[in-house]
Amino acid sequence: MKLKARSLMILSLTLVMASCGSSRSTFKVPSSEFNDAYNLTGRTARTKYNGLLSTSIGSLNYLVTAQASDADHFANFVDGLLTHNSYGALVKNLAESYQVSEDYKEFSFKIRDNIPWQTCDGAQYSANVNGVATPQYVSALDFVNTAQKVLTYSNASELAYLVTTFIKGAAEYYCYTQVKALTAAGASGYNFKMTNKEKVADKINELIKSDYATNWYLEYDSDDKPVTADDVDAISNGSRLGVVANESTNTIIYQLNQSASFFPTLLTYSCFLPSNTYFVEETKVSGFGKTRDTILYCGPYLLKKMDDTDVKYVANLAKKNKSGIGYWNEENTITIEEVNYKVIQGSIDNNYTRKEFEA
Repeated sequence: MKLKARSLMILSLTLVMASCGSSRSTFKVPSSEFNDAYNLTGRTARTKYNGLLSTSIGSLNYLVTAQASDADHFANFVDGLLTHNSYGALVKNLAESYQVSEDYKEFSFKIRDNIPWQTCDGAQYSANVNGVATPQYVSALDFVNTAQKVLTYSNASELAYLVTTFIKGAAEYYCYTQVKALTAAGASGYNFKMTNKEKVADKINELIKSDYATNWYLEYDSDDKPVTADDVDAISNGSRLGVVANESTNTIIYQLNQSASFFPTLLTYSCFLPSNTYFVEETKVSGFGKTRDTILYCGPYLLKKMDDTDVKYVANLAKKNKSGIGYWNEENTITIEEVNYKVIQGSIDNNYTRKEFEA
């Protein structure tokens, strides 16, 4: 269940007695006494949500995991460019504005300025940049960082396929990191150094042709060896990857290898969430998202507890955080201030349910 950014809406049902053969059908509005007697006048909205889970959070590492049960949680902690509103329609979230090319092969998103990266306690995260503590804000580079981490073979991301399927240059970038990992491991057929760019290019071509035939067809004109030794440096530094940050305008640009008008619907997947470059360098991908304090937050909730029996998160409200910093859109979105889950792996009785949910 995604609890973020939703106002609880009460649907008012209007009973219309249509004249379908009878003009005598009427509906009498109950009296105020009837409403009072049967408690129909409404109740004060609660700000706490209690729920049950069959399993606790498996991982918060959204660079790697593709488990929906994990995404149900970290979707409340990290905002994406777009989100679904109460009606299921895609709307702007971190994206302030966007542009789409006529052929639906390039999508540009201007990111809102001054969205802070926060720790699990609500404080703004500061990175050591050239020896200076520098407060961090969500930037276009954070989306590039996610793409490159997802596309790194040794990170074993479960969502790499989604990026290689649509993003220009993603398959060759992934194959380059695969060659790098296999040569480092001394795998059979990889007994050469990465400085031998001709060999590296040959192996990239082999891998693309065998594992990414569609990309071979979509992205390259040559049927023989589309990647040459001269391309290796550009592949390795990501400059051929179709995830491009315009730092001056804080804009992220996705360049596709095929026309896809539906591409924005993919941007709610975790492989398209931002991740702060400096923070991931500190934790390493292998340590990212293992605990509540090994991810950063830019969403409406902060995780306070995760173990085998309980999961709890609280609203990211400026008035409740010691830092005085809160969720960038808290005034328009947050109505539930505390979320509590009990992890139940066996059966439960009605008395337990009544105690947990009606208290």
